[in-house]
Amino acid sequence: MSVVALFAWMITVFFGLILLVIWIIEYDRDFQSTVATRLPVPVISGHALLALGGLMLWISYLLLDEERLAWAAVAVLAVVAVLGLIMAARWIGVYRAYGAPDSSPSMVIRVPPERHFPRSVVAIHGITANGLSFAPLARALDAVVEWLNDPGQDWPSSVPVAASADAGLIARRLRMAAAWAGKCALGAFQAGSGTAATTVELVGEHATITLSLLVNRATGELRQADVTL
Repeated sequence: MSVVALFAWMITVFFGLILLVIWIIEYDRDFQSTVATRLPVPVISGHALLALGGLMLWISYLLLDEERLAWAAVAVLAVVAVLGLIMAARWIGVYRAYGAPDSSPSMVIRVPPERHFPRSVVAIHGITANGLSFAPLARALDAVVEWLNDPGQDWPSSVPVAASADAGLIARRLRMAAAWAGKCALGAFQAGSGTAATTVELVGEHATITLSLLVNRATGELRQADVTL
């Protein structure tokens, strides 16, 4: 699932770069006094640079399996999301305030550069960006499955258990299911929001079990874990 998050991040960055290129092309310093961009340069540049940096951290996490890299990537992603929401709100205001740019050679209507953003590209960028909120869930699912397949391993430190949950009970239930099913691999996803909750089949050597996880998207804490034989 962490690999799915990687591809979602790459798609998000790709469409974000399309919007950035359009903004750079349409940005004209000579007209900033009358139709100034509503997207502050530090915000749009910081959003792009942090998104690329976070992607590099996530790739490094997948290659090196270093938990601190995953946490760093999630932290960067949170900042990127805040900057993105700020720009989205400003873009909506520009889109409503200004008509579509006129392509007629006899009439030139100056609009802020972000008014040239295609709605379809903005929509895809926003949808895929929203999908990245499942990164903490993806990391938790991968860590739990890896723990199930290694009986001698301690509970993964990358998946802290919320104070409201019984960590010992969760571990015992999962261990019993793993002992019955054997080494497991991710199977079909059955339910869940994909951001904070998921229900997935684990295909084992001897049987197939169903694992359900609920995590806190902000902290990555495991709030609930159920298994069905």
